[in-house]
Amino acid sequence: MTEPVFSPHFETLWDSFTIAAIIVAAIVFGIMAWLVVSFRAKADYDIKRDSPFIPGVFPAERDNFRLEVTWFIIPLAIVVWLTVITLGPLSEVWPSERMIEEKLNEGESIQ
Repeated sequence: MTEPVFSPHFETLWDSFTIAAIIVAAIVFGIMAWLVVSFRAKADYDIKRDSPFIPGVFPAERDNFRLEVTWFIIPLAIVVWLTVITLGPLSEVWPSERMIEEKLNEGESIQ
């Protein structure tokens, strides 16, 4: 029976991704809960009377450049950060072909 491949670098990578996922999930669910509680319909709300939308009329766009940039920059920063923390340990988890050939030439086993 073969032993599983284990690398402390992989463990670090796994922990980093898990922590990042937990932080992002906590922020997203926290904001969602706050929005659900803050903007729920009132008891006397009548959709036909109180709705700001008129059937058949396309709603006017209200541009908010700062908000749109924020919605773009924050996810981009998260993806870049996850990419950066991944690239370093990947070379340790999956060695290059040259490193494999060197180990084979030295007579070491690859695991």
